[in-house]
Amino acid sequence: MTNNDPINVALGKGWLWPFLVAFLVLLGNGIYSYLTLRVFLQASDSLIHAQSVKSIIRDTYVAVQGAETGQRGYVITGDENYLTDYYQSIQNLYTLIPLMSSVTTELPGQKERFQKFVTLTNQKIEEMKRSIELVKTGRTGNAEALIDSDLGLHYMNEIKKIVNEMTAAEDDLLTKRREDVSEGRQQSLILSLVSLGVSVVLLLSVYLFVGRNAKANQAVADLLRLANEDLEEKVKERTATITRYSRELERSNRELQDFAFVASHDLQEPLRKIRAFGDRLQTKYSQILDEQGADYIARMRSAAERMSNLISDLLTYSRVVTKQQTLEIIPLNDIVTQVMDDLEVKIEETKAQIHIDPLPEIECAPWQMKQLFQNLLGNALKFTRKGIPPVIQIHSRPLPEKAALEGVSWHEITVRDNGIGFDEQYVDRIFSPFQRLHQRGEYEGTGIGLAVCRRIIERHDGRITATSHPGEGSTFLIELPSRQPQPHSDIEEKPHELPH
Repeated sequence: MTNNDPINVALGKGWLWPFLVAFLVLLGNGIYSYLTLRVFLQASDSLIHAQSVKSIIRDTYVAVQGAETGQRGYVITGDENYLTDYYQSIQNLYTLIPLMSSVTTELPGQKERFQKFVTLTNQKIEEMKRSIELVKTGRTGNAEALIDSDLGLHYMNEIKKIVNEMTAAEDDLLTKRREDVSEGRQQSLILSLVSLGVSVVLLLSVYLFVGRNAKANQAVADLLRLANEDLEEKVKERTATITRYSRELERSNRELQDFAFVASHDLQEPLRKIRAFGDRLQTKYSQILDEQGADYIARMRSAAERMSNLISDLLTYSRVVTKQQTLEIIPLNDIVTQVMDDLEVKIEETKAQIHIDPLPEIECAPWQMKQLFQNLLGNALKFTRKGIPPVIQIHSRPLPEKAALEGVSWHEITVRDNGIGFDEQYVDRIFSPFQRLHQRGEYEGTGIGLAVCRRIIERHDGRITATSHPGEGSTFLIELPSRQPQPHSDIEEKPHELPH
C-alpha cells in the first residue's frame, strides 16, 4: 500500500486506533444485540406457549363442568336431551385429556399437577357414567343417591382446586415472561440508540482525522455510509419483528378473553338450570297451569334453546382461532360427500338437488373445510323460497393469474343456490358475527355461521365473498391456494374419536 492510498493516508494521521476502538464497540454491540433479541424471542415464544397451556386447562375444566351439568340434568329429569350436552362434553374431554397429558411446561411441579388433574377427571367421568347407567336401567333412586353422596362434588372440588393451582402457576409464568418481553423491547431500543450514537461518533472522527485529505475522507465516508445504512436496516427489521410479536400477543389475548367471556361456566351453568327447571314445570304442573302460564314456560324454554345454540356456535367460532392442527392434502369432493351424508335428512325433507363438479385437491385442515361446506350448504337448504325445492351447484375453476403472482396454484370455488337471496349492500354484514338480515322468527340460527366461514378461509390464506339479488338466490365465491405457506399455526385441531 503506497503513501498516496487514501485509507493509508488517513490511518497514517492517527486514525488507526480510533477506528479499531469504534469497530470493536460496534462488533460487541452487534453481538449483544443478537443475544438480547434471541432472549426476547424465546420469552415471546414462552409467553405464547403459556397462554396455550392456560387455554387447554380452561377448555378441559369447562368440558368437565359441561359433562357434570348434562349428567345431573339427566338424572334429575330423565330427559335424554341432557345427554347430548353430556356426550359432547365427554367427546371434548377425550380430545383434551391426551393434550393435557402430553403438554410440555417449564414450571416445576406443573407436570405432576397435570397428571393429578387427568386422574381426577377420569375418576369424575367414571362416577358420571355410573349414575347415567343406573338411570338407564331404571334405578333412578340409586343414581340420585350416588349424586347425594357428594362423591361427584368431592371430585369437582378437587378438580377446581388443582385447576386453580395450575392456572396460578401459569399466570405467574405469564407475568414473568411479559416482564422479559418488555425488558427485551427496552434493551433493543437502547441498543439501537447506542448503535446510532457510535455511528455518529465514528462519522465525526472520520471527518476530523481525514479532513486534510479530501479523497481519503470521501473513501472513508462512503464506507461509513454503507455501514450506517446496513445498521439502520437491521434496526428497522428488529423493530418490525418486535411490533409483529406485540400485535400477535395482543390479538391472542383478545381472542382468549372473548372465548373465556362467552364459553365460561358462569354462562352455561345458569342456562342449563333454566332448561332443567322449565322442563320440571312443564312435566309436573302442566295440568294446573293456565294458557298464559304454559305460554310463559314455552317462551322460557325457547329462549334457553336459542342461548344454547349461540354458545355452541361461539365455541366453534373461537376454536377456529385458538387451536392447531397439522395440515393434510385432501380432495374437496371427499369433504363435500361427508357433509351431504350429514345433511341427508334435510336434503330429503326439502327435496333438494345438489350438483357437484370435480373439485381440487388442496392442503387444508379437513375438519375446518367440513365445517365450511356444512355451513354453506346448510344455509342454502334453510334460506329457500316457499314451494320451490332448493337447487345447489358447487363449481371450481383454476386462477392462473394468482398462481403466476404467488408461485402456487389457486382455485375459485363457487357455491350457488336458488334461494331467497339478499341485497348486496349487506354483503360485508353477513360475514360478521351476530348479523342477521331476517327476523329470528322467520329463520332459525344465531348469525355465526358465515362469520365462522370467513375465519376458516382467512386461516387458510384465502378469501370469501358473495353476490346475490333478493329472490334470485346467492353465490358464494371462495379463493384458496392449493398449498399453505409454512409454518401455519392458526389451524384448528380436529376432535379425536371417542375410544370404543
